[in-house]
Amino acid sequence: MRGIIVSVAMLIALSDVAIAQDQNKASPRQAEERKFIQGTAPPANWQAILEQAGKRRGGSTGVHSVQIWGVGPDVPYGRVYLWNGASWSEPNPTARASEISATPGGAWALGSAGRIFWTTNGTSWSEPNPAAQAYSISGPATAVWAVGDDYRVFLSLDGGKSWFEPNTSYKLRQVSAGNAGNVWGISLSFHVFKYNAGTWEARYPAGIMRQISAMGTGDGAWGIGNGDRILMTVDGHSWSEPNPVARASQISAIDNLHAWAIGNGNRVFMTTDGGVSWSEPNPQAHLKQVSAQ
Repeated sequence: MRGIIVSVAMLIALSDVAIAQDQNKASPRQAEERKFIQGTAPPANWQAILEQAGKRRGGSTGVHSVQIWGVGPDVPYGRVYLWNGASWSEPNPTARASEISATPGGAWALGSAGRIFWTTNGTSWSEPNPAAQAYSISGPATAVWAVGDDYRVFLSLDGGKSWFEPNTSYKLRQVSAGNAGNVWGISLSFHVFKYNAGTWEARYPAGIMRQISAMGTGDGAWGIGNGDRILMTVDGHSWSEPNPVARASQISAIDNLHAWAIGNGNRVFMTTDGGVSWSEPNPQAHLKQVSAQ
């Protein structure tokens, strides 16, 4: 059993939330079901495009408009929810996803067999490239990253229509892009890397980070380490544990003060003070994943 995030809301009795599971869809982790991303030659000026996209957002605090999305607890595909400031709504009751990734102006989602979908409102979804399927996806539409076949890392600069490999030397199990200039990844051996000028730089001691979430502004990230510990870096180099007794199975960063996390029993928590304290904004909500940007 995973540890829980310490919160004043812990003593509130939770009501059961039952969401019917779709029994007709196969697991998204079965590789034989996927066509994966078919890489193309990178644009001649792709590094300049990526650098320019990174300059469109900056700073150290979350001054941009934030969207918070969630995936229900069903396995392998959960319902898709959107936080409206007080409760979770379901913009499209038929939408299902194994993973969702919030970004300014919308969200990416992985559907059946890892198919990649995009939405601006959660009501309607498009599939920019029906031949592209992935294990992990993150980033704004102008610079979105994905992990494809054999843990290869791909980048799209045209909203997911075409993909290429910026660096073929590294394989990652997860990638997280808070913005075009702040991209993090976790290797197969759970090392932490940060993308910088065409290469991946090691940024944390070996083998302890289970999940990473890049901040939407600045160079920082939040992470889940061994024992479900919540870790954070603001400068991209030095790491701290804001609350040594807090535990989570998954986290999503906004900035150095704000983040959302999944605690024990799929309960949803948030912090506004850099992870020192956590609250449960809606005790009735149960999600397996949350994504805020």
